[in-house]
Amino acid sequence: MLPLDLLTSDLDSFPETVLFLRELARSRRLPLSVPLAFNALAFGYDLDSGQYSPELLDLETLPVVTVNAVVDPLPAGSLARLATGGKPQLCEVVFRHGEHPALSMGGTCPPWLSGAPAGAENPALSTSRSDGEGGVVLTERLVVDATALGTGEPSKLRRLLGKTLTDEGHLVVRVSYTNDEQAELDDTRLYVSHLLRQRTAEVREALRELGPVDDAQELAKTLHSVFDVLTALLDATCMRRWREMYLHPEVYERWLAGEEDTRGVDPADVERFSRAIARACLPAHKRRFGLPIARPAYLAIGPALRADVPDPADPHLPADALRGPRYSTTLVCAQLHLVEYLTRKHGGAMTIGGTAVHVRLDDAWQGGGVWRGAVAESVAEELLEEVDLPLALGWLGTTGHIEDERVEEGVPVSADEPARGGSPVESESQQPEVLIVDDSTPEEVPAAEQIEEEHEYADGAAVRDHHVDDTTLCWKFVLGPRHLEAGTLPLTPKVAEAMRSELPVDANLQLDVSHPGTELDPKQRRQRTRLDGAKLHGVSWPDGMFSGIRLTASWCTDSFQVRVTSTALDEPVDVEGIPIDYLFDSAVLLRHLIDPTDDETGEGVLTKSLVRQLFRTFGLRVGPGKPELFVPLTTFVEKVLSEKRVDGSESLSPLDVCDALEEFITDQGAVRLNWGVLLHQHDVQGDWLTPRKTDQADAEWKAESCAREKPASSDLALVLGLHPTPADRPSRAPRADSGVSSSGEDFLRRGHLRSVPMGQQPQQRELAVLYARKMGLDPATLSPRITFVRESSGKRKHRGRASKVG
Repeated sequence: MLPLDLLTSDLDSFPETVLFLRELARSRRLPLSVPLAFNALAFGYDLDSGQYSPELLDLETLPVVTVNAVVDPLPAGSLARLATGGKPQLCEVVFRHGEHPALSMGGTCPPWLSGAPAGAENPALSTSRSDGEGGVVLTERLVVDATALGTGEPSKLRRLLGKTLTDEGHLVVRVSYTNDEQAELDDTRLYVSHLLRQRTAEVREALRELGPVDDAQELAKTLHSVFDVLTALLDATCMRRWREMYLHPEVYERWLAGEEDTRGVDPADVERFSRAIARACLPAHKRRFGLPIARPAYLAIGPALRADVPDPADPHLPADALRGPRYSTTLVCAQLHLVEYLTRKHGGAMTIGGTAVHVRLDDAWQGGGVWRGAVAESVAEELLEEVDLPLALGWLGTTGHIEDERVEEGVPVSADEPARGGSPVESESQQPEVLIVDDSTPEEVPAAEQIEEEHEYADGAAVRDHHVDDTTLCWKFVLGPRHLEAGTLPLTPKVAEAMRSELPVDANLQLDVSHPGTELDPKQRRQRTRLDGAKLHGVSWPDGMFSGIRLTASWCTDSFQVRVTSTALDEPVDVEGIPIDYLFDSAVLLRHLIDPTDDETGEGVLTKSLVRQLFRTFGLRVGPGKPELFVPLTTFVEKVLSEKRVDGSESLSPLDVCDALEEFITDQGAVRLNWGVLLHQHDVQGDWLTPRKTDQADAEWKAESCAREKPASSDLALVLGLHPTPADRPSRAPRADSGVSSSGEDFLRRGHLRSVPMGQQPQQRELAVLYARKMGLDPATLSPRITFVRESSGKRKHRGRASKVG
């Protein structure tokens, strides 16, 4: 059962739970995920009987799945009833993967599909969807197990084959998601959503002794925290890990040794799969003129193995190891071995017909895993080692995020060319992938960038570190015009230094953009960006991300992926008719977003556009968090007179400008202009303080303020304030039961064990060994790449606990 002090005690207080999870993975012989671990603890899984406690489950309320029906999401861990024409068949989803119609029966995958965002279509054939509330429907293959619910007799399941279940004993369904964000969720966060929406009563009862569960918000927070702890406990088991699944070492060793009751999939089959990918990327026939053309090939391991490894007793069916629940174990074992085979035996590239070919994972979702084969000379050096990191190169190459499209269109290949690591590559056509960078780079407009950077520091909106540990770096920034125009993403010095130490110069990174509540073009949801040492270039910012929006970015040091997420306001507002639905910085919004383009004739001393433009250029921030900018009156008047002299306007006096200002002074509306009194931190000099509002700005005071060349304390100033109007529309923030993160900080966790990238030395090895001993584990079983990640410093849901998972 779930320990009652799970959310209040240190993680090293649960060695029995850790050992139970290891034994659970060994006895079920399935890859264990966080949802399956939760089910076992919350619903009383008995290791001896191999079943859940029926008294803890309300089986009559489980969703019914019928053939050809569109169903709600059923992530790993979901319990359901399969329609049979009679009494429904109870089952548990233990694994799932994408089953896109574009995948062939043999696993061939079109390049655009490999790494494509959920719901994306072929960019060459479709147009992007318009912004709206439309859902996403995906085809998925669900691996189900009925034994844990006591109803898994072979005779009962056999009569469903070819009907409710496929011939392999799996469930292929069309799943409806609320939006793109939910469709991109992993099993852990999606299962949280499933529990909150469909099994509230059971979950509330299971968690009642652990934390607050009375209302929906409290229940969601407690459940997220429990899943966070379970993730750390599964990390502490030190089992073999593939993506978000944990496999008992004994299960993997038995697979390697071929100890199967019936014909299975052995390492030789997996190695043959890798050679098939390598050959597929090479030309099949010689060309009459010139060198033959090689193109990257994409092959999904699930359908490829099902087609390539038949059952000896029935060649029309795949091997027994690829049917039923064992399919999930086979895929995890196969890909763990494939990584070892490619890295240890071939050093990242295998030689086929005299040509070095690089094989790597490109998409972890479709078909159980889409692997990519490409001529090694066409692959950037930094991508050769970490072959188990999905980089979505197929999608990014198809959508035009890679400038050198020879990688997807084909490269000339000669059998006489040396493998990577031989003589230097000199041909321009063989250089690694590079990225298109927007023409308006900072180098071309240094003055504009310098001015805007000064504004960022003055406004207190400069990029800043939010959380940094051994493996995950997070930073916050306010999006400004220079980022939008130049297509850049700012980095803090600490993050930039970490990236430079881990990545080569001009390294390509995958950027995933999340804008909850707004449907984005798939090309913008997942795109390629390039590191130049100080910032990321080549970003295509969505139109919905405006100047002044606050964004959170994160990067795991063992990946090539950067995530950027906005945060929706709980209560949307309007500013002069402009809808604002996301967290923003008031000063930046005042300075950059509020710049009317109305049809003003330009007659008169002042226009609204001129007033706003001067505040944009010369406005000073009133104070941290204050929605105001101010300009000393003498500065404002001098700038107006200079502008009029340049325009050749008639001679004006300072008092003419002051009189004209009275037309714009107002206490009404979303953007208000008022008189203020300049105050220094010290009477004569020092930092400016918030100007004190005044409605007594007479002509004498104005003349005295304008007479000075430099502003002084007690002089008049102009204060531009932002007063957004509450909007009568719903928030775009994800619902608590959606599983979608509202802030992009779901990676913050308590101290836990984690593996560092190949070639790196764990910085906290001693702490990792100490932590393993406290958890009752033998430190000798720890992988040499295991490190200890310290507790995050973000807000906790419970005393000393980390933030939610989703």
